[in-house]
Amino acid sequence: MRILTRYVMKSFFIPFAAGIFVFSLLIFLGNFFERLDSLIKSPASLWAILQFLWLETPYWMVLIIPIATLTASMLAVGGWIRSREYLAFQAAGIAPAQMLRPLFYCASLVALLSFAAQETVLPYCYWKSQEIFREQIEPRYSQKKTVWSKIVLVGGPGQFLIVEEFDLGEKRMRRVVMDQYEGDRLLGQLDASEAVWDPAGETWVFSHGVQRDFGGGAVREKKFDRLVSNLTTPPQLLIPPKKRPEEMSLRELRRYAKTLRRLGLSTRETDLTLHSKLAYPFANLIVCALAIPFALKIQTGSRALNFAGALGIAFLYWWMQSVGETLGTAGILPPAAGAWLANAVFGAAAAIFLNRLKD
Repeated sequence: MRILTRYVMKSFFIPFAAGIFVFSLLIFLGNFFERLDSLIKSPASLWAILQFLWLETPYWMVLIIPIATLTASMLAVGGWIRSREYLAFQAAGIAPAQMLRPLFYCASLVALLSFAAQETVLPYCYWKSQEIFREQIEPRYSQKKTVWSKIVLVGGPGQFLIVEEFDLGEKRMRRVVMDQYEGDRLLGQLDASEAVWDPAGETWVFSHGVQRDFGGGAVREKKFDRLVSNLTTPPQLLIPPKKRPEEMSLRELRRYAKTLRRLGLSTRETDLTLHSKLAYPFANLIVCALAIPFALKIQTGSRALNFAGALGIAFLYWWMQSVGETLGTAGILPPAAGAWLANAVFGAAAAIFLNRLKD
């Protein structure tokens, strides 16, 4: 490894590591004081509480890693300007691009590690923190709900059920009405006293009810004691698991999206989350590219100005990211466009500013 590359990496990773440590500590303390009242009342041990808080911290670290990258890049370039090393390198015949290129290597390495972490370590840490919360800090949440009353379920494309009681353990629905739609047109309806899952036939069997056919403009009714329906969605999929995106990897999100499509539900929010997980690691490269011209324009090399500038750029990025996700959720933009909007805008700005430095 060349001496210059090692020097630039050292200039980057020392403030980067310090930033990660400081921001993580602030997040830990913030979570602690925010939950202090409930933690004091909890029957959990001090060790369980500390585990819960630390295991939740990686979720927030994903958000602050680009800030640490941005701050480290600006402080590194600012330090070279303050110590006159930037001019000395140029006087020695080292082109600015040659000196700044290792910074992008550092940001690329951070992006790769961030992506790998969010696919492996972070989902596990968040899942483990919630497990500790349910089983030790708030034990009443450990009781898994298996019976729902008066709910609406989606059985599949165009299949909607109104259920008086759904018992997942018994795989049984009591007092159930299932409507079958084609677009906005109601085709048929099953109105039964109960429905039981038949594992052998992999379908729901309705009992003691009425079958209604709305086709042809006339309503035709037929009573039945037992009817094998076309509802083939297993009981465990009738109520999709409410697993938070923070607990899912990209593979799990894709699998969850397939489940939603099978049930005829919108996958817009899931697709948006999936693309956001792809887009966010690239933010490290973009903010690094934006930090370089900003630090060079300041010229003074002031740590305070560099830090303030880094926070300002970070908050603008978060705001743009929030705008993109809101537009994607509302359907104004496709999920992919909403997730990548901030990267596109800030990437274009970085390209413009870097190009101007060559002039």
